[in-house]
Amino acid sequence: MSVKAKRPAFVVALVALFVLLAGTPAAATIADPAGSPPDVTDCLYAPGPYSNSPPPAQACFRAYGDQIWVYDFDTPYAAIGMWENQLYYGGAWHAYRSDDCQNLEGEGEWGVCNYDFYEDGTTHKFGDKGSRVRFRACGAWGCSGWSSWWRNNN
Repeated sequence: MSVKAKRPAFVVALVALFVLLAGTPAAATIADPAGSPPDVTDCLYAPGPYSNSPPPAQACFRAYGDQIWVYDFDTPYAAIGMWENQLYYGGAWHAYRSDDCQNLEGEGEWGVCNYDFYEDGTTHKFGDKGSRVRFRACGAWGCSGWSSWWRNNN
C-alpha cells in the first residue's frame, strides 16, 4: 500500500507567489480530490516550457454544477484553473467574481472546485438577467489564453 505524499509548504508558497505575479486575486480555492470529470463543457491546456513540450496542466469547465476541473499532468508547483464571471445589467456586461481553483493533489490527479454562478436566465442580485463564465489553465510556465465566454444556462 502506498501513501500519497502531499505537497510541502514551500510548494504552496511558490504557488501563492506565482498567482500573485500572474495578477490574479489573492483568494484561491483549493480543489477537492476527484476522479475523472463527467461531461465537461470545454477544456484548455497550460503551456509547457517550450512550444513542443507536453502541457503540465489542464482546466475544464462543467456548466452543470458550476465546476472547474483541474488536472496535473506534471507541473512542479500546482495545476490551476482560473475563472471570471460577469453579469449583465444596465445594458452591458460587468465583472462580478473571479477566483482560481488550485489542484495540489499532485501529478496524475484531478481536482474539482464547485462554485455557485447565477444562471443566465434567472434574475441576479442587480435585478437583471445574464451570467457568463470563462476560464483558463495555468501551470508552472504560464497560462493558456482565456476560453470563450460560456452563458451559464445549467
